[in-house]
Amino acid sequence: MPIFGKTYGWNDGTSSWISSNRETITWQSTTANDDNTIPAIQNLWLSAYPNPFSSNLNVQVNSKLTAPVSVQLFNLKGQLVYADKTEPNHSITINKTLSNGIYFLKARQGNDTCARKIIHIK
Repeated sequence: MPIFGKTYGWNDGTSSWISSNRETITWQSTTANDDNTIPAIQNLWLSAYPNPFSSNLNVQVNSKLTAPVSVQLFNLKGQLVYADKTEPNHSITINKTLSNGIYFLKARQGNDTCARKIIHIK
């Protein structure tokens, strides 16, 4: 938010600038996050490709922690259609017969959870 100093003006009738009345702008420091909170850093994230997929779905699970990661695939009804465990920073391939539609891929490691929407087409 700028703070303005003196206002500028013109010399009487000569159309010349009065140098002693130049505008002064002082900028206060600001941050992108004005409420002064620090966003949480994710310990767990995953990627899945190709998306949409038709046969094999490659899932990359990354984590800053060393505990095993549970990977689950749910249909839109919330039914579990695939489950596996893997080590962090590894990938798995899901090769399962599925109906066309939208699925949710979920990774869980301790209290951390990450999810992605996946589309299956034939």
